[in-house]
Amino acid sequence: MTTKKPSISSLIGDLGPGDLPRPSAPTVLWFSGLALLTLGQRPAAGTALELPLTGLGLLLAGSMAAIHLTSRRSEPDAGRKTAYTLWLAGAAATLAALALYATTLTAATTAMGLGDDGAARWYVVGTSLYLLLGALGSFPLLYADRVLTRNPMMVPVSIARRSGAAGLATGLVVSLALPVNYLASKHDIEYDYAYFRTTRAGTATLATVRSLTEPVHATLFFSAASDVKEQVLPYFDALERAGEGRFTYEVLDQAMAPELAAEEKIQRNGTILLAMGDTKQKLTLPEEIDRAKRDLKKLDSSVQKSLMKLAKGKRTVYMLSGHDEASPRETDDDGRKLAQLKRVLQSLSFDVKTFGATDGSTSAVPDDASLLLIAAPLHALLPEEEQVIADYTARGGSLLVMAAPTLKPREGDPAQPLAGVLAGLGLQATSAPLVNPTKYLSQRQGKADKLMLVSNRYGTHAVVKTLARYSTEAYVALPLSAGLSKLPDAKVNISTLIRSYPDTWADTTLNIVQDADEPSAVTDLAVAVEGGADDKPWRAVVVGSVAAFSDPMLGAMRGNNMFLADAALWLVGDEGISGETESEEDVKIQHTRDEDVYWFYGTVFGVPLLVMLAGMLVVQLRRK
Repeated sequence: MTTKKPSISSLIGDLGPGDLPRPSAPTVLWFSGLALLTLGQRPAAGTALELPLTGLGLLLAGSMAAIHLTSRRSEPDAGRKTAYTLWLAGAAATLAALALYATTLTAATTAMGLGDDGAARWYVVGTSLYLLLGALGSFPLLYADRVLTRNPMMVPVSIARRSGAAGLATGLVVSLALPVNYLASKHDIEYDYAYFRTTRAGTATLATVRSLTEPVHATLFFSAASDVKEQVLPYFDALERAGEGRFTYEVLDQAMAPELAAEEKIQRNGTILLAMGDTKQKLTLPEEIDRAKRDLKKLDSSVQKSLMKLAKGKRTVYMLSGHDEASPRETDDDGRKLAQLKRVLQSLSFDVKTFGATDGSTSAVPDDASLLLIAAPLHALLPEEEQVIADYTARGGSLLVMAAPTLKPREGDPAQPLAGVLAGLGLQATSAPLVNPTKYLSQRQGKADKLMLVSNRYGTHAVVKTLARYSTEAYVALPLSAGLSKLPDAKVNISTLIRSYPDTWADTTLNIVQDADEPSAVTDLAVAVEGGADDKPWRAVVVGSVAAFSDPMLGAMRGNNMFLADAALWLVGDEGISGETESEEDVKIQHTRDEDVYWFYGTVFGVPLLVMLAGMLVVQLRRK
């Protein structure tokens, strides 16, 4: 008679969805402790619940590990002792993963002396390693626990070891998703099977057409069989209807109108000629539909830019310089690089020039200035320059001012370099940055992200009329923002454009932790100011964040682009043509911290739970 060798499946049990493992109470409490620890360090980080949740989680996990360690010492059976050893080894690996996670936090990377680039690289490496180590520890622990619960008296040592190997193999299979996911994110391949749609005419372009004081005629040079022509005709039909006689168009084949083509220097079909009297603008599109798709996606913005040049002519924006202001030429700090801001202003028919001491900043703002832009200087302006700005507003000028909190002032510099200019506008700004514990852009998954404020709390002013219409989807990001408030004796009209959420505070200690003397409050993040005599009224828009108009934010946030364009138009009296520009161009998706939490828990727990429940349902139906 031979004795059949027990199999691992008979001792571990069926791990399929129809007979899910029921972990022991210590294991359940162990993972509950890890869950509380995660809650304390992720969703509740920086709040009053962080320390209680973290402490309770460590207490639970440590207690369960101590219980299993004691059980192992008193266990007489060698196989069960081996299973206890595997459980403790898995727990140690999981705790090591948590310790590795701690090294990716901002405080740890700062202590290690890593710069921004080094911290970003370590965050990717550290995150991958701690997830890998966590998987390699958790699955052997679960398999060992299954052996212990199903075999309370004894178990062969070989089976206990095989359970550990099976758990390790499962962890390796699960962890394989990490490099696969990383490679997929770095080598994104997209197959588009949708039929191409040309962008519609945006509200801003339609408003520009309705505001035309002189008629505009468009000549579209396309061949009769052109597929590109079929895409643009509905667009120009919409403009013609909106113009009510002020905008007309015709379609010609360049080869069939040689005299006009020669006169206007039209070399080929695919050219769009816009004419207002003797002033003309040209747009060109590829004649093949496949090559023209990219240009057609931004057709609305291109037409709007050309119409603005025809209707408004060239207007000049002067950017104050000489005090380490943010600028289009910034190379060290992306949060102060304004190349994209310059392009947005140019698309609205503004010519952007610098305005420093050699350009007369201590004597007078040039007469052709439509707008003076002051972009968060790091050092105080000269008294003569502050007087020049005051004189400019007194004669009906317009200002776009970007303030910023002072994080590391140089010795001798004021706490707020723009204090004098803002006082002339009836405002003051905090020198401390604003922090919000939940409403922020998630960038590096650290405490510093709480400085990346976002808001969709808009006022009723003309500048934010379009934003308010799309408030549920159009957020404005205002990283490193100063709070704005009205001076008690101000004799100007100040309107709130964007305000913070109620749980925002000014971080005077720069520790990104809300101290007892840092109360939460609703704070203005951007305001519009109007003042002056009836015959010489002046306007100003003041924003507490220069990074709101930096290249990263304008490149990623639709709301920031709308805010900048509408603010510039209002400042020069063109608020009637503000609105949205239609585009099908792809932009980077940015989520707020709250949205990241929903996506994280939805994909990590929600989707697998649904799959598991569906599997259980299928197995139960089969059994019935």
